[in-house]
Amino acid sequence: MLVAKAFDFKNKADFSIEPSQIHDQISSGNYCWITAEPSDIDELKTILETESVSEKAIEDFLNCNKVEARYEVYPKCLQFTITEARIVDSRVTTSQVDVALINNCMIMLVHDPALFLYKMKTTHQEDFQKFSKSPGFLLYEIGDFILDIYRETLRDQSSEVEKIQISLFGQVDDDIFKHVSNLTSDLLHYRRIVLAARDVMHELGSRRSPFVSESTQPFLDHTAERLERLCEDISAEREALNEMLHLYMGMVSHRTSKIVNRLTALSMVFLPLGFLCGVFGMNFVHMPELEWKYSYLFFWIIVGSIAFGLVTLMKRKKWL
Repeated sequence: MLVAKAFDFKNKADFSIEPSQIHDQISSGNYCWITAEPSDIDELKTILETESVSEKAIEDFLNCNKVEARYEVYPKCLQFTITEARIVDSRVTTSQVDVALINNCMIMLVHDPALFLYKMKTTHQEDFQKFSKSPGFLLYEIGDFILDIYRETLRDQSSEVEKIQISLFGQVDDDIFKHVSNLTSDLLHYRRIVLAARDVMHELGSRRSPFVSESTQPFLDHTAERLERLCEDISAEREALNEMLHLYMGMVSHRTSKIVNRLTALSMVFLPLGFLCGVFGMNFVHMPELEWKYSYLFFWIIVGSIAFGLVTLMKRKKWL
């Protein structure tokens, strides 16, 4: 459903308008904010055509979907894409919003429900009354709220990394590899999304444009710097996850080595005993030991002594 609001910065007034009133409000000098869904494409096309936006720009805006990074400048239009990333059911879920800036108007095409847009709609009225000096306050709110959501997403992923770290010292199975693989993939995907948002904010904050006021650009560029630091934090979490996986593999290798050592020690004990059994189990006719009265007792004394001596030696050497 297409929703439109008009902002009168001179009188500090904002009010909802009908789609048919958008052109008149823009012509009168008021700034319009439009949010729409893919089902409203026909109405958006009419609005853009009324504002003399080129066919190429209209086509690119209305047909853009599933693109994480996009910043395009046209003669009468500036377009960019913001992709929100949140944790849903322990996986990263994205929501794409395409934004078009034209003369005295910002149009947002919402492909999926976005939390940052909901927050904007909830708080923009108060922020408009208290802080806004130009239409750029809407761009600043986009950057501010998307940064908050990215931080919340990173906190959720950091919690997952900590859970994996704790579980490594308990009883784990091979599912840990699948969990780590999914989390690593999500961190890479999430970092790519944040990098895309950083590039968009940097372009908005550094390039001169009639659609972005100069007073707003320093705030947008500062948001880009904060997004850059967030990318570094994401990389740190990924490195920590890789180190934990290496630690787990080292722990598994150590446990396996201890088991092999025990098996080797056990085989060392039975190797000479097996030799003795093989010798005295031969079927030669003349074997004087078989005629001894105490040969059976003597055999077990030798076996016990060898076994006891080897076990004692291996314990002293800390092989057991």
